Amino acid sequence: VQKRKAVNNISYVKRQYDGFGTCQHLTKFYLRLTTFPKPSEVRPLSVLRLSFDHVTKKYSSEEEAYEWVNEQLKSVRQDLTVQRLFRTDFVVKVYETHARIALENGDLNEFNQCQSMLISLTQPGGVIVSNDGSVSNGCSESAELVTLMGKKELSAFQISMQHDKLPKQGVAESDEFGGYRLLYALVQKNWSEINVGLKSSVYEQFRQKHERLPKMSAFNHAVQVVKSL
Repeated sequence: VQKRKAVNNISYVKRQYDGFGTCQHLTKFYLRLTTFPKPSEVRPLSVLRLSFDHVTKKYSSEEEAYEWVNEQLKSVRQDLTVQRLFRTDFVVKVYETHARIALENGDLNEFNQCQSMLISLTQPGGVIVSNDGSVSNGCSESAELVTLMGKKELSAFQISMQHDKLPKQGVAESDEFGGYRLLYALVQKNWSEINVGLKSSVYEQFRQKHERLPKMSAFNHAVQVVKSL
C-alpha cells in the first residue's frame, strides 16, 4: 500500500509540474514567486532553450549589461524549476553558464547559488529542498519551491526526484567547477569546507584521475593554490 501511495504521489507531482508552460516570450524578467504561476506565465522547455541562446548571445556581443543578463538567466532557471525540469543536460548547461558569467562579473553570491545547485543536481543524494522545507543549497529557486509546495507535495516531489536519472557534467566541466569550488572556499576562508572538500569522494575522483588530467587543469591548479597558503 505504501509503495502504491509513493507511485501515486510521483505521478501527481509529474502531472502537476512537468512542462506545463505556454508562454512564448524569449525574455521575461525575474520576479520572486509567492503563488504558483499560470501556464501562460511560464515558458516551455523549447522556448527556454531559445531564450538561453538569445540571452547568452546578447552577453557575448556586449549588447546588454550583466544586470540584464543575470535577471534573464534567473528567469530561465525559475521557469525550469516550477516545471520540475531539473535533471536534464540543458539545466546543467544553464547553471554552468550562469556561474561563469557571474564569476566574470564578480558576483560571488550568484556564482555560489549556481555551483551549489549543480552539486544538488548532479551528485548522488543531492537535495534540492529537504522534506522539512529547509534549503540546504542556498538557491532562490529552491526557496521558492518551499513557498509554492505544501509538505505533502514537497515529500512527493523529493521521492520523484529520487527516480530521476542524474545528469552529468563533462570531465572538463567537472574539473573546472571542482577548481572553482575549492577557490571559492579559499576566498571565503572556509577552511573546514576546504578540508572536507579535499577528502570528499568528488575530489578523490580527481586525484585518482590525476594522470589523465592536464598538469594545469583547473582542479590541480586550485589544489596548488590552496597548498601554497
